[in-house]
Amino acid sequence: MRLRGKNFQSWSEFSLDIEGLTVITGTSDTGKSAIFRALKGVLRNELPSEFVRDGQDEAMEVSVEVGGHNVSARRTHKGSTTYVIDAKDYAKLAKAAPEALKDLKFNDVIIGDFDVDPIFGRQNSPQYKRCHGVQMPKASLRGSEAGVPSFYQPFAGHGISPWVAEAMKRASRQ
Repeated sequence: MRLRGKNFQSWSEFSLDIEGLTVITGTSDTGKSAIFRALKGVLRNELPSEFVRDGQDEAMEVSVEVGGHNVSARRTHKGSTTYVIDAKDYAKLAKAAPEALKDLKFNDVIIGDFDVDPIFGRQNSPQYKRCHGVQMPKASLRGSEAGVPSFYQPFAGHGISPWVAEAMKRASRQ
């Protein structure tokens, strides 16, 4: 997968090849989280005008090439996001992701018999601390205590729904 961007938050331009497990490291305030927001934004049409780089009249552009598909999103400070998906234009989306983007199923993860659309979240955001709108107890089970495979341990005890945790356990046994 290749992720590219222009005039996105602190980045005037970036291009990143993402293969397998990709780890982005660096000092604070260098744009690591912006890369994450760019990927989330282009795949979910979550690109608010605040993401357009400060002081730029030129549009923000974020694109991803994956699985033979090309998805590109563009937005100015005053306009709405427009997409080009596999050479077809999409506009006037009313903040929704284009159906053609949803059809590509970039957000789906298959765990056992379940299709799961994981939440892109930040470690300090409420979705890590809540499960279906109910505050999680401080003593929630984490990682191996919950019987969740180590690959999924970062999600355990962070508001993951019980049926997803159970699906992960079943999938790990197969």
